[in-house]
Amino acid sequence: MKVKEFCHKLSDAAISLLSRSDFLWSLVSIRRNWFEDCTSPPTDLEKSIVEDLKRDGISCFHLSEILSAQEYSSVEKEIGSTWEREPTVSNKDFLEYYFGGKYPDEMQFFDPQSSFWRLANHSFFRRVVSNYLGDVSKLIYVELNRTKLRHSAELEGSQKIHRDPALRSCLKIFIYWNNVNREGGPFVYFPETHFHGRFFSKFRSGRFVSGSHYLSVNDQSKLRKLTRPLSCVGAKGTVILCDTSGFHFGGISKTKTREMSTFVYYPRIEPRPVRVKERSGS
Repeated sequence: MKVKEFCHKLSDAAISLLSRSDFLWSLVSIRRNWFEDCTSPPTDLEKSIVEDLKRDGISCFHLSEILSAQEYSSVEKEIGSTWEREPTVSNKDFLEYYFGGKYPDEMQFFDPQSSFWRLANHSFFRRVVSNYLGDVSKLIYVELNRTKLRHSAELEGSQKIHRDPALRSCLKIFIYWNNVNREGGPFVYFPETHFHGRFFSKFRSGRFVSGSHYLSVNDQSKLRKLTRPLSCVGAKGTVILCDTSGFHFGGISKTKTREMSTFVYYPRIEPRPVRVKERSGS
C-alpha cells in the first residue's frame, strides 16, 4: 500500500472515531491534508526555518518565496478591501481588529474560496508547523489588526514583555501588510527563551493553560542580560514565524501604524479550543 493511500485510510478512520466527540475533535483536529503534507519531503527553506525555530524560537522570510505573483496579489487585494470595513470590538485599546480579538469567546467562519483563509492553511505553513512541533497541529484562531498611534509611554497588555500559555510550544505566524519600521510598532522577540531554548527554564511561570506570563521589572532586567531583543522591522509581506512560549511583545506605533495578520497554531496535546473553520455551503 502506498504511503499516501495509507495516510488517507488512517485519516478517515480517525475522523470516523473522533467525529462523535466535539471535544476530542477540537483537541486532536486530524484532517486529511495534514497527512498528505507529511508525505512531502521538506524544502530547503522549510528546513532552514525549522532549524531557526529550534535554535532561536524565531525565523523570518518573505511571502513571495512561497506564493506566486498572482496568489500574492489575490490575498493582498482581499486584505485591502477588509481594511475598508469597520473594525470589530476587541479587548485591546491599542489595536483595531478586523478579524479576531475575542478568543476564545467567538467562533470564526471563513469562505473556503477566501485567499486569506487559503493562506492561513497553506501547505507550506502546515508542514513547517508540524515539523517544528513534531506533532499533528491545529490552527485554532486567526487575527487581522492595525495598531493605533500612541504618544504615551505607558504599556498595555501584549505591549508588555510576556510569553503565551503553553504546555510545550505555541507557533504563531505573523505577516506584515505594510512596511514596518521602528516607529511603526514592530514585533519584538527575545531569542532562545522558547521551550527549546537555552533560557526557557530561567523564567518558569506555571501559566500552562490560560493567561500570559508577564515579567516583573527585576526579571525584565535579568532577561535583557541573557539575550538581546530582536526588533522585527520589515517590508510589506514579511513573514515572522515564532514560538511564543518565548518572551515577546508588540511595539508601540509612534508615527506609523502596523498592519498585521496572525495565524495561531498549537500541537494537538494542547487543551486549546479550535475557534476557526470553513463556512459550509459556500
